[in-house]
Amino acid sequence: MKKRVLGSLIMAGMLAVPATSLLAADTQMGVGIGVTGNTSVVRGTVNIAKDMRIEPYFTYTYTDPDNAPSRSNIGLGAAFHMMKSVNSKVRTYYGALAGINSNDNGVTTDTIFSLGPVVGAEYFFDTHFTLGAEANLYFGFGDYTTVGTNTTAMLRYYF
Repeated sequence: MKKRVLGSLIMAGMLAVPATSLLAADTQMGVGIGVTGNTSVVRGTVNIAKDMRIEPYFTYTYTDPDNAPSRSNIGLGAAFHMMKSVNSKVRTYYGALAGINSNDNGVTTDTIFSLGPVVGAEYFFDTHFTLGAEANLYFGFGDYTTVGTNTTAMLRYYF
């Protein structure tokens, strides 16, 4: 658990370097870290309009069960969200995500492409920090086919 949190913080720090010179003056950027089950998630957040954002993401999972091969998963992708403010403290969003995952089960390595819808909400503690939750349905295809759901708890910091 400590390694996963430390790894997430290091990745978040790497994503926290803003590229403000490449963006319009009213563009808001941020970084988020989250947990989906036993998977760490790091996201870059770029609000491209008042009600739209793009979130590139990186995920990592590693398990080392007793008397079994270790398992790992690395994922890269992006989410596109349409956002709506409920009030000054709460914002909801919906959209889609797409990504690619490499799953290593200790015997074989599989590559899966995934897409699906996502819905969520975030609570603003102030103008910089939010705590949010989201759920998504995913359809995976590639070396095998899968359908599933994820729930994620996210802590975001907006610059």
